Amino acid sequence: MDDIKKRLTILVRSIGPYHNARFKALQKSFEVSVIETRPFLNEYDWNKNENKEIGYNIEPVPNISKFKRIIFIWKTLKKQDPQAIFTHGWADFEYHLALVYSKLNGIKIITGCDSTFTDTSRNYFKEKIKGIVLKQFNAFISAGKRSDEYLKSLNINKNIFKPYDVVDNNYFLKKTGEFRKNPELIKKFDLPKKYILNVSRFIPKKNHLMLIEAYHETLLSNPGFPYDLVLVGSGELKQQIEHSINKPGLLNSVRIFPFAQYSELPLFYAYAGIFILASKTDQWGLVVNEAMASGLPVLVSEGCGCADDLVYNKINGFKFIPEKHEIIKILKELLNYNEDELSLMGNKSKEIISNYYGLNNFDAAFQQILKNNNRC
Repeated sequence: MDDIKKRLTILVRSIGPYHNARFKALQKSFEVSVIETRPFLNEYDWNKNENKEIGYNIEPVPNISKFKRIIFIWKTLKKQDPQAIFTHGWADFEYHLALVYSKLNGIKIITGCDSTFTDTSRNYFKEKIKGIVLKQFNAFISAGKRSDEYLKSLNINKNIFKPYDVVDNNYFLKKTGEFRKNPELIKKFDLPKKYILNVSRFIPKKNHLMLIEAYHETLLSNPGFPYDLVLVGSGELKQQIEHSINKPGLLNSVRIFPFAQYSELPLFYAYAGIFILASKTDQWGLVVNEAMASGLPVLVSEGCGCADDLVYNKINGFKFIPEKHEIIKILKELLNYNEDELSLMGNKSKEIISNYYGLNNFDAAFQQILKNNNRC
């Protein structure tokens, strides 16, 4: 990289805590500006003021007509005069607009990809059109193996870099370490002494109802099963999930906590024994990164995009098919491991995530893309 930092403009719907961590990491190498294209949607329950630190320029697009938003974004791009543009995906019209701007001005444009071929139904003709559009981008930041395969299915075979889906590993490592020095907080926050943790939105694809059924059957067939189940999240299935635990043997074994802000998440990871994500489908599963950075063994569904890259069976956790009998099987498998063995798995999680999926790796990918002349 040159001594003078290149100007990088990033387009993202709304800045969340993990976006903020990535953008701060990129500031080491680039002069970063961010256009929030749809900050008014409130897709997640993030505290807008938490961890959004001043240090990079933020331009939120107002909730105005589509035509006026186009004008606003175009003028903002012109004002920022970027030497490179990065879009968080390619489906939104705002990203198409940035693509047009980049081509008219000879600017390198990069897009992020954590899509997989199986994360949603695919239409042949739409995929063909998508492939044509994606050919116009100069480079791609891919989440992992499945995203690589998806890009290749669209005839994108070069200029693919990794990793895309990263979190601030050091934040979770440090904060969970601090909490673990104060075990009395378990009682204060009404957490079980020993629990399996799930953090995810309460929506159908996250598979909470099946997870609870499998957990219940595991308890029935294994009296004295040592783990409670803790669910952290919010969403449309909250009432159904609450109703599903209203039965003998579950009320005292399953705890439900509301959506946790970024500052609160390490508390739940700190005292958990194991982390589980049982999604039927998930593009990636950033909570797995968080759990691994927190030093937990992970149980991850094969439906999660991260399973191929982050989870090594019997090394740092287990992969499983997101069906009830398979979840039961993997829960019972835990009985074969003592605390020391599970702790070794957790240490391996930290090693894997820190070596390959950190903010430094994310920044290095951008440096590699832009190390040459920024013009197309």
